[in-house]
Amino acid sequence: MARSAVAGLMAALLMMQGILLEFDGSYPTMVWPEIYSNGHIGGGVVSLALAALVAGRFRTAFFLVGLIPCIHVGQWPPLGATAGFYGAYLLYSIRRSTGTALPQAVRWSAFFALGFGVTLLFWFVHRHYTLPLPTSGPFAAGGDTAAVWKGYTALHDPHRRFPPGNGHVLLAGTLVLAALGACWGRGTRLRRACIALGLYASATGLLVWGTMALHGCLGPDIPFLFIAWMPYRLINLLPVIVLALMVSLILSRWP
Repeated sequence: MARSAVAGLMAALLMMQGILLEFDGSYPTMVWPEIYSNGHIGGGVVSLALAALVAGRFRTAFFLVGLIPCIHVGQWPPLGATAGFYGAYLLYSIRRSTGTALPQAVRWSAFFALGFGVTLLFWFVHRHYTLPLPTSGPFAAGGDTAAVWKGYTALHDPHRRFPPGNGHVLLAGTLVLAALGACWGRGTRLRRACIALGLYASATGLLVWGTMALHGCLGPDIPFLFIAWMPYRLINLLPVIVLALMVSLILSRWP
């Protein structure tokens, strides 16, 4: 985004030093061998997909968009929405300048289909080796599993609780920075990058705040499907995005 190798290295160094840990959503964004999990792996791949998208590496970006569901399906919705809307915006711009955007649309769709084909293959292999739940013995549960999940989610599950306040500040700040860059950033490349990251932050905000509103209304009676995929954890990727926006916007206005 900043078109500067020094700026990219500086941003990476700041992230590795934990400069934004106070603004993480639920736990620090760190690198191995520190705190890591499936969420960190999925977030890393989403970061790669977003980086490819804003850098114009659309084949890589759309392949990763198709591949993400088999790595971390919970992080796919905002990325899929971002790729869809941003891809439509780019195709519209290409059509206005050249008269047709069909070749690009076909090419991007083919790479998305390739990535999604890997996801489907993974799903079939996974289903083939999945064992049925036990109906007898020490690991069989004869009670109401829905009641167990409801109690655990309401009282003990840290992954499906409302995000802390610093996560909401970060989400709002990301939206503001992306909007400023999209409107007043120097150069088409930077403005388009801010549009893409703004779309991602908007999709994240819609999912997080929308789920919170529903969760607040229904309380423990919320259908588990709405929170099973842990939408509140989507905020955890925003420190990487806001740092990229900050470095790029500062350098774009540097004298």
